[in-house]
Amino acid sequence: MKKILPLLLLTGLSASCFAQLNHNPNKFLGNITTSNQVRSDFLQYWDQLTPENETKWGSIEGTRGKFNWYSADKEYNYCKEHNIPFKFHTLVWGSQYPSWMDKLSKEEQLEEITIWFDTLASRYPDLEYIDVVNEAIAGHAPAPFKDALGGDGVTGYDWIVKSFQMARERWPNAVLIYNDYNTFKWQTDKFIDLIQKIKAAEAPIDAAGCQSHDLNDMSGSEFKTVLEKIHNAIDLPIYITEYDISKENDEEQLKRYKEQFPIMWEADYVAGVTLWGYIYGKTWSQAQYSGLIKNGVERPALEWLREYMLTDAAVDAKAPTNANNYAILYASPAKIEVGSTSAIKAKAKSDSCKITEMQLYLNDTLLTTTDTSAFSYQWKSTIASDNLFTMKVFGSVSNTTTLLFEKNCTITAYEPEIIEEPIEDTTNTGSTAIIDEIADDINGAYMVYSIMGIYQGTYEINNGDTSVLNGKMPEGVYIIRKKENGKARRIVVY
Repeated sequence: MKKILPLLLLTGLSASCFAQLNHNPNKFLGNITTSNQVRSDFLQYWDQLTPENETKWGSIEGTRGKFNWYSADKEYNYCKEHNIPFKFHTLVWGSQYPSWMDKLSKEEQLEEITIWFDTLASRYPDLEYIDVVNEAIAGHAPAPFKDALGGDGVTGYDWIVKSFQMARERWPNAVLIYNDYNTFKWQTDKFIDLIQKIKAAEAPIDAAGCQSHDLNDMSGSEFKTVLEKIHNAIDLPIYITEYDISKENDEEQLKRYKEQFPIMWEADYVAGVTLWGYIYGKTWSQAQYSGLIKNGVERPALEWLREYMLTDAAVDAKAPTNANNYAILYASPAKIEVGSTSAIKAKAKSDSCKITEMQLYLNDTLLTTTDTSAFSYQWKSTIASDNLFTMKVFGSVSNTTTLLFEKNCTITAYEPEIIEEPIEDTTNTGSTAIIDEIADDINGAYMVYSIMGIYQGTYEINNGDTSVLNGKMPEGVYIIRKKENGKARRIVVY
């Protein structure tokens, strides 16, 4: 029989010990700003940024002719500094646009729209992704000033076609996206119809953005069917642009992520996924339970997402346009106990030359070399420390060996202090670890996690009686976290 005895009391797991989730070079896993700012932990999770509100026209030019670039500049420059994609959200939308537009004539409105586009292009000439038109389906938020852009016209969407043409003139290399909601439920056919018609009118549209706020109660099979229907009908790459699952119950949120996320991520026509917020209590009002970090503690859906993103299916998932030059290096897991082993995985590709050698270093010590373009190396920790690994990738360019890439990752090895709490021996056997007398202040529903944050299940523990956990888990260190308040205690099973 496995026994459980208490270790030290914790307030929760720190998210800062984990590395960025996405290790796939072909597509991004992004998120948005939080309360109009980029959080300090953003890069520990995400590799693409969409400003939630800061690049909407009304946020930048609330007063006619006066542009406030403060937040937009900070976020644009943040992405440049950290080499992650920045998406401009959004150029034309019938919400959060400047209210002074309503007082202008059509001619004046077109002039202001042109100034808005030109000013943006001057400031951000190299935008990679742009939501050109947002939520234009009837009943959503089509621009009230659409007549200035040509109105409905013969296509029913002439003003959208014009918006895309104006965007392409200013950003010839950007991915131009039409973005909308209720695309998987309720208005799928209207979404398809709009895109088909603007494509037929030769709008320079590059991709469709499915916001994905409508998936709370959709099964994985239903979601896959509709996603494939949209792709087959529009024949364009798809971006999942605003994914959230607003469930107060952790298990219900986890269930939807497990059912839906692999489908969207592994679809070779889905070019990237952006989640719409990740801090509980800081997400938009209609998805108040969608946050993935609550009171500083990762919810099970985020813990599962980390594990899934390390699978071969996630790392190797294809996109409509796959990267031809990349190098990735990551450790799984990235935080281990002293004496445990972590797998260091690497992959590289170059379309300009053949990769001739890959080297892996721990600090300055060479661990291994290979002449292949991928490898996996098992590393066992011996002392508690942060361990920096460096991969160097070489190729032959004009008969000269050249360093193509250099990547780093870190493995943290720790040795938790086990504090045994002696318990009075009521059986006179000399035992100091009686399973049924562990910490009698433990009462209620507790979620059990491995030390790496992998969810094991939820159990009811009354008066410290942890016998319900007997036989449920292999030997090791675990965390039981009270569902009611997140308060946690480390335990050891042996």
